[in-house]
This record gives sequence, structure tokens and C-alpha cells, in this order.
Amino acid sequence: MLPLQKMNSFKIIAVISLLVLSFYEGKGQARLVINNDAFIVIDNSAFVVLDNGASNAITTLGTGGRIVSENENDKVRWNIGTNTGTYTIPYSTAAGVEFPMSVTINVAGVGAGNITFSTYNGPTWDNNTYRPSDVTHMFDLATGTVNNSNHVIDRFWIVDALSYTTKPSSTLSFTYIDAEHLTPGNAIVEMNLGAQRFNNTSNIWGDYLPVGTINTATNVVSAVPTVPANFIRSWTLSETTSPLPIELLGYNLQCDAKDVKVKWTV
Repeated sequence: MLPLQKMNSFKIIAVISLLVLSFYEGKGQARLVINNDAFIVIDNSAFVVLDNGASNAITTLGTGGRIVSENENDKVRWNIGTNTGTYTIPYSTAAGVEFPMSVTINVAGVGAGNITFSTYNGPTWDNNTYRPSDVTHMFDLATGTVNNSNHVIDRFWIVDALSYTTKPSSTLSFTYIDAEHLTPGNAIVEMNLGAQRFNNTSNIWGDYLPVGTINTATNVVSAVPTVPANFIRSWTLSETTSPLPIELLGYNLQCDAKDVKVKWTV
């Protein structure tokens, strides 16, 4: 059986056609199969666990299916372990706008780890008012003091590799929604969007500047690299021309004849 934890509000809603939860017993591993535009709503801090490390443990068939989950604490935990492959969460808004995200694991992690996924958007352009719980600021790179939210898409993704002794090396792919960069108050040039993550150990964004390949026709930022050291949980899309900041740790001045040498540490 597919393990479900903290099901204080786990809604299975079938629209027009049947939502199929198929439990294939091969090797004792379950699969979640969503068929013909059915969808699952994860709400009220529900926690869905996929105890199957295969990349097809979530499968959409027919005309597809989707998962609606719009809160940092509405989570899918995928017990991937030491497997490799492309793992896709078929996210959608309640109105049916699909924005899947995926992790392609190229080098397997070490240990019985999992990746926990969630996503949510915000009501305004100001991401600083709805940051993820581990994010402390939305400052700009140029000054480190100005709220940079108007250059950041109005959504966060949580991609948290947990319980590994060594995390996987992977590439990420994010599908975004046009309305979330066109919100009044934003000043985003769509073609400049790249993926950026927050370093919750150093409390900085700028040690990982926006990266990825954008396709504005399909609304996808792909080929976003992660190695074990930078596989950190909170992600968003910001402009490569106006990224979130680095942090100045210190500087040192040294006199050399008539010159002054300045050494910066960031």
C-alpha cells in the first residue's frame, strides 16, 4: 500500500474521469497513477510519502493528471534512495494551469535518503512577505539592502534532499506560470529568468547566481545543476541581470608604496 503520513487533510478529487491509485506489487513497490485529468489536492500540511525509488512511481496517463499543492508544508516525500533517473512532480494550480518540476539524478546519493517537494505562490509581487521558513531576506545583489522581489517570480519551490550521507548530483527543471512574473509591481524580463537557491547555512542567495536554460515558449527553466554541496532546499526564479545578493564578509587594506591593495571576502 502507498504510505500516507499526516493525512489530516488529504483530498482525492476526480474531475470527469477516475483518479487511479494503482498499486503494482512487483518487488513490493507501489505506484501512484493519475489518469485522464484527475487530480490530487494536498492541503492543511498533509504529507504524502512515496515509498518507491523508481522514477515512474508517479505516473500520469491518458490526457494526464496533476497534483495541487500550494503551501510550503503540503509535501510529497519521495524515498529515492540510491536510484537515478528523472523524477517529476506534475504540479498544477487549482484552476488547471500545469507547471511540473523535475529532478534528474545523474549521480546517485549515498544512503537511504529522500527528496521532499513542495511549492507555493504569493498574493503580490513582494516575495519578502511570504518567504520560505528558512529564507531570511530577499535583498538585491548590487547593494544587499534593497528588496529585490520585483525581479523575482512570485513562487518558491522546496526541493529538499534529506537523510543522505552524500546528496545526489542532479539537474533541476522548473516550469513557471506567466501570471507570476507579470504581476503588477514586478519588473521582470522573462528571457532573463534563471533558477537560484538560498544558502540557509550562510544566509545568502548570491553564492549561487541564477542559472539554467530558459524556453519562454514552454515556460521552462531547465539544466539547473546541483552538486551535493549546493543541493539546498529553497528555490525561486530571478533575473540573471538583477540577482539576489552575495554577502560581504570582510575586507583588508594594505599599503604598497603609493598604492593601496584591497582584498575583499564575500
